[in-house]
Amino acid sequence: MSDWHQEETYKSLIQIGVNALRFAVIANGGAAIALLAFLGKIYEPGKVLPDVTTSLGWFLAGVFLGGIAHYTAYMTQLSLFNENMDLFKEKLLNNHSKWLTVSLVIVVSSIICFGVGAWLGVNTII
Repeated sequence: MSDWHQEETYKSLIQIGVNALRFAVIANGGAAIALLAFLGKIYEPGKVLPDVTTSLGWFLAGVFLGGIAHYTAYMTQLSLFNENMDLFKEKLLNNHSKWLTVSLVIVVSSIICFGVGAWLGVNTII
């Protein structure tokens, strides 16, 4: 495979990864805000509102995990840089594949939080 193709493939993988990180945080945060806005819209004094605390908890967990995933993605890139430059010989800082695996698991977990929160939210409201 030629160098330009490898470089462009790597760039596209970075862009896809960044978009996955953004989705994890924005989808969960947006869902939490939308759910709170919905409750504000249907609020009337004396009216019992649907209990969406579990759903909100899942969305907040998804935002938190998205933030952690940004950190682990940074550590993946830092590890790759350090490996390439031979700056550190420590295994913790020089093992990009472990950081990448952790990042992937956390991002997928955040997306699952969005799905579970949405499912619970819809079932509570309907």
